[in-house]
Amino acid sequence: MMDGLRMRLLEWLGLLQTPIAPYLCGPYSYREGLTIFPEQHTHMLSADSTVEFHNTLVNLQDTVVLEREVILGHDVMFLTGMHEAGPEGVKRVAACRGAIRVHKGAWIASRAIILGGVEIGEGAVIGAGSVVTRSVPAREFWAGNPARHIRGLSSGEGIVGAR
Repeated sequence: MMDGLRMRLLEWLGLLQTPIAPYLCGPYSYREGLTIFPEQHTHMLSADSTVEFHNTLVNLQDTVVLEREVILGHDVMFLTGMHEAGPEGVKRVAACRGAIRVHKGAWIASRAIILGGVEIGEGAVIGAGSVVTRSVPAREFWAGNPARHIRGLSSGEGIVGAR
């Protein structure tokens, strides 16, 4: 990992591809990047130090909890907010859809979108490009838009090392 001065210099020169902010320090493992908005809600993200971010987007209108040994593919999005629509149109101010919790050893493949109010069970697997609109039980494989149950996972399947 680059030292703080070098990172700020590269950011100032426009040579960094991802925003660098104080919330990327500490318990988060910075690899390809993490974008949090709104920035003032960074305290609402709780991620174990084993979680690596790869151009991950987290919208924090409510809490997002990522437990130990959660694996994220590239470009995963966690969206806890929503915009309400009515006869007068879509409201600009975001409303809260609900918290997100991803339990130990779950795997979320690249470009999956996890919507607020969802819990992903221990050892569950979410297929690439899926849109998860409801909670996923432990040790199940879900995929699609909207994501649906594909099959159960036996104790030997899923994430290597997840127990």
